[in-house]
Amino acid sequence: MQNTEQHLCELDHCGKPQEHVTICHQHVEEAETELRQFSIEELLRLYAIARGEERTAEKVARKTMGQAVSEDVLDLATFDLAQNITHHWPNLLPHMATHPDAAKLYWKILGGCNLAQTKINGDQRKQYSEQEYEDAKKKVRYPMPAEELIDYMHDFFGIRITKTDLWNWKSRKKIDSIKVPGEKKHLYTPKQVLEAYS
Repeated sequence: MQNTEQHLCELDHCGKPQEHVTICHQHVEEAETELRQFSIEELLRLYAIARGEERTAEKVARKTMGQAVSEDVLDLATFDLAQNITHHWPNLLPHMATHPDAAKLYWKILGGCNLAQTKINGDQRKQYSEQEYEDAKKKVRYPMPAEELIDYMHDFFGIRITKTDLWNWKSRKKIDSIKVPGEKKHLYTPKQVLEAYS
């Protein structure tokens, strides 16, 4: 008897039909974008943090039962993270879509890149009051210029996007820009960007 069940992308936030792969190629591109976000200087800094030559930018120091923990000369977890970002994960990208654990790998790469950014640069999101967050949620449908939108997405959703991302999504018809008569800049809604990003 023929199997008529259709395979879906295994990422919960997607679920699009996929015939020969575990996850969509679009999500592999997202993972690749995350891995390529680091400059050479940032990667060198991550290795320096792993070797104990620089301090991590994370706000919370490691403590056990109220006492500071003496750190090893080599921070193996950070060194492993740096190796994953510079070597192991990029080598998996060409075959990631068909990898049996592609969905887990996707989240591991995104989480690892986020942790690395925190170690290198700290949590750079601004601190907002509860009322400001509520107001921000209401703004999700309001159009805004690219520069404002990029800051808004990072500050309130922890999502890093660039003008290139917006241009790519626009060219792929994933988002529509809004042209206001008399204005040079195109406007974008955060709602569309959230949908394109997920």
